[in-house]
Amino acid sequence: MMCTPGTVMLLMLLRLSKGVFLASETCSQSGWFGPKCVYKCHCQNDSLDKTPCDFAQGTCAEGSRCEDGYTGASCQYSYLAFCRSSSLVSCEGDQDSSLAVDGKDATCITLRAMGSRDCSWSVNLTSASFVTQISVKIPPGEFTGDISNALLE
Repeated sequence: MMCTPGTVMLLMLLRLSKGVFLASETCSQSGWFGPKCVYKCHCQNDSLDKTPCDFAQGTCAEGSRCEDGYTGASCQYSYLAFCRSSSLVSCEGDQDSSLAVDGKDATCITLRAMGSRDCSWSVNLTSASFVTQISVKIPPGEFTGDISNALLE
């Protein structure tokens, strides 16, 4: 399903590592990269087979991508909410709340309140987590309210 006007997608990321590495700090151990092989490679092909990454930078080889649940240039951002249990409360329509946590930019959910009640979406992260980024994508002109308080609850 493509994101269309009136749809929302939530993306929460956990940064697993940071930094740029020098070419002289390469790793020679398969499945790892960076100085002293401290970063795990998270690359896969379309058949979901693990593929090697660049030993210095961790980038995926041409024809591969970050494995499901990871993103970023070196696949070191983890989708914190990836495939976690989620729910919608008091929202119009029969929607699958898991579309907001499937890790795909092209799938979204539409949040429309029923009557005067507030509509909400939630995800169970199962434990305390350090969140470095939350992304809510709203098409231009589709939202006129205030979501700042809703993100902090």
